[in-house]
Amino acid sequence: METIAGARYWRTARGSRQIAAGCPVLVRYADDFVVLCHSRQEALEVKARLARWLAPRGLAFNEDKTRVVSLSEGFDFLGCNVRRYGTKPLIKPSKAAIGRIRERLRTELRSLRGTNALAVITKLNPIIRGWAAYYRPRVSSKAFKSLDERAERESRKGGVGVTQRVGSRPPRLTGACAASRASGRGVVMLG
Repeated sequence: METIAGARYWRTARGSRQIAAGCPVLVRYADDFVVLCHSRQEALEVKARLARWLAPRGLAFNEDKTRVVSLSEGFDFLGCNVRRYGTKPLIKPSKAAIGRIRERLRTELRSLRGTNALAVITKLNPIIRGWAAYYRPRVSSKAFKSLDERAERESRKGGVGVTQRVGSRPPRLTGACAASRASGRGVVMLG
């Protein structure tokens, strides 16, 4: 598939593969993929070549999901929004992914109303840690802060045990959110 898209590689001294300059980059996960091209014309040519390659295999593009966009417009892929801001391309959690985790946290917190802090933390920690582990390598500190504040607000509103005081400080839902705030990084992308 990469060959059909026009991706070419060369081997480094250590044996790893590097993308050759001036050719498209194909990123694939299961049945989803994105092709990063240098121009709109190149993207349309790659799309036509891939459509011809998929046809004999009984496959076709989903025209509702398939589109050619500029990196400055951005696109969502695997729960992330990839977009160029000025000259810097950034990968952030998509609005849909943030909405899904907010809804899940809201549902879980509502189902845990009236329970103690330990039960709430035990239930929410795996959810929050998993989400934070997936999005930590992206530019996600604002999303983490927003989710932290939302979870705190929901727990206070619902009378969930998370707001019970232990000593002089309320217990934290998880250390993963706090730790991941500082680790969001920009991504350098060729293309």
